[in-house]
Amino acid sequence: MHFTVAKSTRVLAVAGIAAVSTLGFRSTGAEARVPPPILQVDGGTSYTLNSDGSAVVTGPAELFLRHSGPHPVTVTATLVAEDATLPEPENCEQETAKFVITGDARLNSMKLRGRGDVCGEFPQPPTSIVTHSFTGRYHVVQAQRPALRGTDGFFEVILATDAQAHVFAVDT
Repeated sequence: MHFTVAKSTRVLAVAGIAAVSTLGFRSTGAEARVPPPILQVDGGTSYTLNSDGSAVVTGPAELFLRHSGPHPVTVTATLVAEDATLPEPENCEQETAKFVITGDARLNSMKLRGRGDVCGEFPQPPTSIVTHSFTGRYHVVQAQRPALRGTDGFFEVILATDAQAHVFAVDT
């Protein structure tokens, strides 16, 4: 059995597919105008372990505020272990974290607090140097800019071999 399709039918089919692909899948104005994050912080370079079991990450970072940035800031992120130790590899536990972000006079400082899980990792140098990873949710508890107070989001702290570290936070 052999099917033949008239040339005009093929032209209409191709035109219909082209119309759907250009018109039907175009996003609406509301979808296209999703605002950028209010707050994003990315940085930190090193950490220390304190005798109380907390890990403190410090270093330069970049702060992005809605429609502006990057702004150079300093970040101090503290993981507070409830049992005064970080978990062993392949184990996770709840911890409290706080970020203190210090910028210039215009940005002043802000504080983020939250809870999440920190997990111990097996480092496998040279490709994987992570020893602990923390992920959690935060709330901005103090900020010079009123629009930032009370906002919330996701944050993470990565601890690695040779006291290397990284922090990241973004509103959601």
